[in-house]
Amino acid sequence: MSAPDVLRLLMLAAIWGASFVWMRSAVPEFGPVVLTAIRAAGGALVLVPLVGWRPLWRALQVHPVAMLAVGLTGIALPYACLSFASQQVPAAITSLINATTPIFAALVAMVWLGQATSGGRWLGFLIAFAGVALVVTGQGGADGSTGFGFWSLAACLLAAASYGTAANLMRRYLTDVNPVVLAAGSQMVATVLLAGPAAATWPGVFPSASGWIAAGMLAVLCTGFAKAIFFRLVQRAGASSATTVTFLIPAFAATWAHLFLGEPVTAELVLGGATILLGCALATGLLPIRPAFGLALRVMGVRRSTGL
Repeated sequence: MSAPDVLRLLMLAAIWGASFVWMRSAVPEFGPVVLTAIRAAGGALVLVPLVGWRPLWRALQVHPVAMLAVGLTGIALPYACLSFASQQVPAAITSLINATTPIFAALVAMVWLGQATSGGRWLGFLIAFAGVALVVTGQGGADGSTGFGFWSLAACLLAAASYGTAANLMRRYLTDVNPVVLAAGSQMVATVLLAGPAAATWPGVFPSASGWIAAGMLAVLCTGFAKAIFFRLVQRAGASSATTVTFLIPAFAATWAHLFLGEPVTAELVLGGATILLGCALATGLLPIRPAFGLALRVMGVRRSTGL
């Protein structure tokens, strides 16, 4: 990866990390559904002009059901779940749980597409979810509570599972669609799906200027422009390199949340986050199990007597 692409990767991670802060700031004034609709519409406003109506309309005509499914599972549902969770769950924790998306993508591929899964990947699944448990329990109080409700945690996990499902839908049905066209189309589909519910749940008190700024930053910068940067990175550095942004986002989210929201960075958060990312790296094959195990032995000062 070239130096300019590394800078793009870091900028993308910083922007998407900030999205969890903007979301947590804006959702109290708009509510989850309205904020989700604004985010989808803002993303569409940025992306649709980049691709033009003709290729977009062609994709919608050829793959109407698949585009609808991706708009629902890749945009509308996860955005709404994350917005709902952000009402209670700290931004850093939301970003860490969302980082399990590759885990769910691998699980869906295994169950639905019959993709073979090795023992090393199963170990990665277990490690990642152990990390989630560590992060969540690390927020607990003296009474054993987590500090946020069960449904908020479930919403975080559902968002990650929905993103994972969307990734497999795209892989299964939409490989012939240009990725930028797909991104624009899914944003537009999600906007249409959310228009009615958003109108029905519009807040009784008109949001403040700071609320609109937060929602605008989330919609235009963190959704529209960020996806444009991402697909540019995919074109230049390849999909595998571009998706490593997943492992950088939580660090930026925790940093921004600490600086602007005063969220503490605890030892449980750091250890749990590292555990989640290690599990994701193993489960996705980014970190093969044998070299990882060999490295762990060397770190511990243990000499291997057999080849691994």
